[in-house]
Amino acid sequence: MAARTEPERVRALRVTPTFFSLYQTTPAIGQPFTEEHAKPGNDKQVILSHTLWNTRFGADRSIIGRDIRLSGEPYRVVGVMPDGFLSPGREI
Repeated sequence: MAARTEPERVRALRVTPTFFSLYQTTPAIGQPFTEEHAKPGNDKQVILSHTLWNTRFGADRSIIGRDIRLSGEPYRVVGVMPDGFLSPGREI
């Protein structure tokens, strides 16, 4: 299934690498953010929610390592969160 191309509004959080230890989770596929990702100029990395990965990218595992556009800027996909993980502030 090909990724849809029309714009879509998505909710995002800007987090540090400690997010994963704080919430005692890791991405289901790919990797968590590292200290290297937190350095200025190297912060254009993204981890997708499981729902967005399914609905927007057809659960395509090859999305890891590819660039997507957020607000017109390229971001490298480094991971996908586990199914059922609710980010802070998100209601069921």
